[in-house]
Amino acid sequence: MAEYIDYKIVEVDEVSSNEKIERPYVALKDKIYLSVRNKSDKFLFVHLNDGEIEILDKIHLKGKDIYPKKLPCKNGVYRNIVGIPELQTVFATETKEAGDLLEYIKQHIEQYIVAPESDLEIFSYYILFTWFYQKVNTLPYIRFLGDTGKGKSRFLQVISDLCFYPINISGASSGSAMMRINENWGGTVIIDESDIEGGTENALIKYLNLGFERGKFIVKCKASDYNSFDYFDPYCPKIISMRKPFRDNATEGRLISFTPKEAFIEGDKVNLNSKYEIELKVLRGMIARFVLFNWNKVDVNMVQNCEWPDVENRIKQIVSPLSLLCNLLPEKVSLLENFVHRRQNEVKKVRSQSWEGTVFNHVFVLARNEDKIPEGFNEFVGPDGIIRIPPMMVAKSMGSSSRSITENLKSIGMISESSRIELSDGQKATKRYYAVPDEDTWNEILRRYWIGDVNIECPEALKSKSYQ
Repeated sequence: MAEYIDYKIVEVDEVSSNEKIERPYVALKDKIYLSVRNKSDKFLFVHLNDGEIEILDKIHLKGKDIYPKKLPCKNGVYRNIVGIPELQTVFATETKEAGDLLEYIKQHIEQYIVAPESDLEIFSYYILFTWFYQKVNTLPYIRFLGDTGKGKSRFLQVISDLCFYPINISGASSGSAMMRINENWGGTVIIDESDIEGGTENALIKYLNLGFERGKFIVKCKASDYNSFDYFDPYCPKIISMRKPFRDNATEGRLISFTPKEAFIEGDKVNLNSKYEIELKVLRGMIARFVLFNWNKVDVNMVQNCEWPDVENRIKQIVSPLSLLCNLLPEKVSLLENFVHRRQNEVKKVRSQSWEGTVFNHVFVLARNEDKIPEGFNEFVGPDGIIRIPPMMVAKSMGSSSRSITENLKSIGMISESSRIELSDGQKATKRYYAVPDEDTWNEILRRYWIGDVNIECPEALKSKSYQ
């Protein structure tokens, strides 16, 4: 029997014989059953059988019948909270090669958003990746960040509409509603205007922090019985738009972030009209067909061993799963390599402009004799330049307290120590100053906070007494 890779399917063992089982899709190791919707609003499964697409009312697995899940219905009208492929579009086109399909996706989205070519390629690649996300154990999220009127919502919609079973959830939805909807559909969660106040205690923050890695469940007591529990699986792709960054650094570390630039869009494309809807349905069906024919060709062992020596492990962790499709798209290996190095530089730039980065960069340029020494500290300047950098020197030049400066430098690996040093007037005195404990710490700080050449030896003024 085929190996199950979707935990929701394993749950059918726990379902009573008289309970109807509904699933939005069934993801096995060697094939996938996708739910689709026909012109009569009937929901069906499609899968690949001996090289041909077969339509089923239900599938029989592990001794039980599984039916395609239906969209919620109110007053006789289905609520399109999830983007489900239409049956006729799956059959309306030939199966595309991976490169051709990616180009179709890119051409579609660039009609409706304005972005650099490299970003358009990443968006297209991520869209296709979401349809295979059950094959990997970790994944990144895409986030659009910017002020009102910058086009975040347009980017969010155009890109998410083509992702795997997009689940549209507004920032106003409750955390419980978000978890329950995704538990039912297991698609790509779309969160608009999700400016979250608070840190790790916030329910949505927890949901995002746990949801990038398979097997991290959220457990909640049932309101009707506190001795019973609900289990929610937050693992899935997510696309987010927001006006300001998350306050939680762990959440920020799970994102591939883009800032849309305000741009002029042609008049007939300001609003996404019926032409857009037709194109969307056709392309969504084209992608679904591609997935049916290529599901068995994509394996987790295809994830590249991303040996980028100058790239941080967290960035490798969020980008490497995307290489899952590189076996089908070998020409895109360089795309991911270029992106990951660009992302590393962006992260370093942001980090260098943080308060910790600003303090370190100031201390570094002082140690290199490239900045003016504040008045009252000339005794720390010898014939060959600065001797040591005491806390008060940095505090005075930066208009802050020495305690704050010290705490921030310690947080990035520096230390403060005291010893007898020879001052510029030849006298020896016991002074407290900032130092780097060893070469490994120095190299790490430089990689994380210094914009420029990282192959620079630690200045003598910053070496600790036991520096190795």
